[in-house]
Amino acid sequence: MTSDDRSGYVLGDSRTELERLERQARFYAPGTEALFKAAGIAPGQRVLDIGSGAGDVSMLAARMVGPEGRVVGVERSLQAVETARTRAAAAGLPQCRFEVAEIDAFETEERFDAVVGRLILMYMPDPVAALRRLLRFLAPGGVVAFQELYFSGARGYPQSALMDTCERAIRAAFAHVHGDLDMGVRMFETFCKAGLPDPKLINWAPAVTRAEPEGYYIMASLMRTLTPMLVQAGLMREDEIGIDTLERRLIEEVSDKGHIYIWSPLVGAWSRKP
Repeated sequence: MTSDDRSGYVLGDSRTELERLERQARFYAPGTEALFKAAGIAPGQRVLDIGSGAGDVSMLAARMVGPEGRVVGVERSLQAVETARTRAAAAGLPQCRFEVAEIDAFETEERFDAVVGRLILMYMPDPVAALRRLLRFLAPGGVVAFQELYFSGARGYPQSALMDTCERAIRAAFAHVHGDLDMGVRMFETFCKAGLPDPKLINWAPAVTRAEPEGYYIMASLMRTLTPMLVQAGLMREDEIGIDTLERRLIEEVSDKGHIYIWSPLVGAWSRKP
């Protein structure tokens, strides 16, 4: 994240939130792996993971670059970095290293073959400037690969009133802190303005149903994280969402209707430093 006070990151770094992020990461992993494969992440490469959180993207990259490669994760939260270090060690990934630093303060003499990140640019006050700065750490011809949400691309059929309520609340929370939930559709322009060649794009959007209900957990747990901020900001009443039963009610509502929910697409973009 950035040290600028305008940063839209509102989710915190509590143990509960880190656990939520780990489960969310498993949900997103197939889409991120597809992006990295398309971008050319390969054995032996050196990868810089920006906003590495609890380490999931770094560990995914570490498995792709193998024991001869190297992954450095950069994260502002000491608690998240300590969690990531423990998890990487337990997973037998010594090629992963994690550092505590703000993105706009991080410095290194090392040059990487790839700079990557997932759900990071959406929190940046100036994503173009952030990308330009990160290019300093990339070797010529190196890969830039980021993945961001296109929240407006989510669709449910038939309509779910409860899911609609969650979507409105999430929009209100991110608008309140100037987070960009639709950063995914601005990736092409952002890469070009940062001085990169036209990026290639890949879209990934899982379908959530009663047979594959993990997305309903992700939605309910995100609402649990956001509710205190929403209430404090006067954007929602504490009793409005019924957070303790939200996941069950989401599944009950959609199960009776044969509901399918196309999750907010993750738009991946990649290019190479000239």
